[in-house]
Amino acid sequence: MMGAPTHSSRQFRFAALGIILLTVVIRLPSLLHPQPIDSEAMYSVVANQIVDGGRPYIDAVERKPPLLFWTYAAVFRIAGEFNWKALQASM
Repeated sequence: MMGAPTHSSRQFRFAALGIILLTVVIRLPSLLHPQPIDSEAMYSVVANQIVDGGRPYIDAVERKPPLLFWTYAAVFRIAGEFNWKALQASM
């Protein structure tokens, strides 16, 4: 029987909406920050080397795993080199 949502499912939806809203509110300062945060500058240098055809750990050296750089590279390829707003919105 598919009827009206039960109290438990309404409570779950309310909790899920609250978590989503809290996440957006907490991330808002980083979304509005126009410059790199923490180590983003170094990671973006490696990512832009990848975008330009370079190889991680050979053309640019940083000890983080390559998935981080490939993620940054994908954002920079789509949004443009050193686009901090797009990068911070995607992370």
